[in-house]
Amino acid sequence: MSVRRRVVFVIYSICLAVILGVLAAEDLRKHSLKGSTLVIYSALGMLTALLRVMGTGSELPLLDAVFMMALLLLIRVILKGHVGTGDLWILAGLPLYLKSHEIWEVLFWGILCMLPPALMQWMEEKDGRGGLPFVPFLWAGVMILIGRYLQYGDY
Repeated sequence: MSVRRRVVFVIYSICLAVILGVLAAEDLRKHSLKGSTLVIYSALGMLTALLRVMGTGSELPLLDAVFMMALLLLIRVILKGHVGTGDLWILAGLPLYLKSHEIWEVLFWGILCMLPPALMQWMEEKDGRGGLPFVPFLWAGVMILIGRYLQYGDY
């Protein structure tokens, strides 16, 4: 792997980890995300996407973004508002930071991390009014992906 590709990977991984970490902390504290933070997430995503395209020649997985948004909107309609607008915004912006297969891997790890607390909450609360913030688990999925890449060097 070229040094250029490694440098680009490190830059956009740090950007994604930091901004998702900020969003995760905000989601844990308030169970909502500020619009200004989401705008920063989007702007930083556009810069890292430009860096990735110009620096490595990668393509942006826009079709995955459209498919994901359609799926999430459907889930939002079915679950009647249990998926927040901030969650939709963050997931729609992932293609700015990640390749197509990375998006689905991050979602897999994030949902896997979310499963034990979700099951515990479901067993404790029978009224169905509880909720878990999704962004911290998405951040965990990103950290697992970055760790896997750093361990195996296959960015």
